Amino acid sequence: MHPLTPLAATVGLLLAALPARAQPSFNCGDVRTAVEKTICSVDRLGDLDRRLAELYARARVVSPQGMGGDLVSEQRAWAAARNRDCSPGTERARSACLLGFYTQRIEELEPLAAGGGGAGLPGGANTGSAKRP
Repeated sequence: MHPLTPLAATVGLLLAALPARAQPSFNCGDVRTAVEKTICSVDRLGDLDRRLAELYARARVVSPQGMGGDLVSEQRAWAAARNRDCSPGTERARSACLLGFYTQRIEELEPLAAGGGGAGLPGGANTGSAKRP
């Protein structure tokens, strides 16, 4: 047996035990914007992006008839505000901004995804009023 075989096996086991890098809801190989790059480079944001995508998909399925279009419009407005408000600055500033946007939108979508009905936001779409941490 080659002397490095046990070492290679040990290293392989250790690497397999490491937590997987967060994967957002989109392909990080195709990112174009500073916001997308930040989401891909910060594990917590990748986790939040995936969670948001799952909640949004579930909310669209369980939304009362006629609400689906409103939800789509709200989500598009939210994404536009996120991109607009979180693009400037350093990656650290973008991360803080994105954390606020994702946390608030997830809180808005959770009751909808659970079948709670109602609008994503009282009074309409989120246009950038996300709480900042």
